[in-house]
This record gives sequence, C-alpha cells and structure tokens, in this order.
Amino acid sequence: KAAVWWFAACLLLCAQDTPVAFKGARLIPISGPDVDDGVLVVANGRIVAAGPASRVSIPPGARTI
Repeated sequence: KAAVWWFAACLLLCAQDTPVAFKGARLIPISGPDVDDGVLVVANGRIVAAGPASRVSIPPGARTI
C-alpha cells in the first residue's frame, strides 16, 4: 500500500514538462507477468512508457531516478 501511495504522490509531483524515468522498478501489470527490471516513464503527469528495461527507451533529457 505504501508503494501505491508513493507512486500516486510522485505522479502529481512529476507533472512537469521534463520526463521522469524510474529505472530498476518492479512493475506489476493488471495482466501478464511482473517485470523485475522495469522502466516507467512519466511526462506531464501521465505514464508514457512502461516495460522491461531492454525494451523501453528513456527520452533524451529525462530525469532518471
């Protein structure tokens, strides 16, 4: 529950022009297997990319966490 709260707060705080990429995240999708080494990219308060690190491109100039 704490992770969900942190993520929701971060989406609100990250609502900015510069994309933010969360690397090394464990992604738990609604359907399909969990992704242990995932990347989540947020831009303008929205998730714009999510998936395995090997398949997600981080936009140039993105802040990486």
